[in-house]
Amino acid sequence: MEVEVKKRTASVNVVKIKGEIDLYQSSFLRQKLSAYVDDRPTHLIINLKDVDYIDSSGLAVFIEAFQKLRTKKKQIVLCALQKRIQEILSLARLNEILTVADTEQHAARFIK
Repeated sequence: MEVEVKKRTASVNVVKIKGEIDLYQSSFLRQKLSAYVDDRPTHLIINLKDVDYIDSSGLAVFIEAFQKLRTKKKQIVLCALQKRIQEILSLARLNEILTVADTEQHAARFIK
């Protein structure tokens, strides 16, 4: 799995993830996201365009980031989900908790 973080604005970072987010990769992703949430809390747009698989441990990483950011009055928005990933979020009913957008540009509109 590859994780690339780029600054979109002073208060928004975009995290692009490539590969699978499974039990073996989720701890790496958790460490990467925690660095941005704990050290310099900004809003996060998570681009999942190149993620074709995610399991419950990967979902847990996003929930943890959501909870930490919410306490700091920041947001996390997932974007560019493949159909399979959208279905997994829907089955877990996480689409009711996490904000999901079609594109990075669309995701930026959700951030207040």
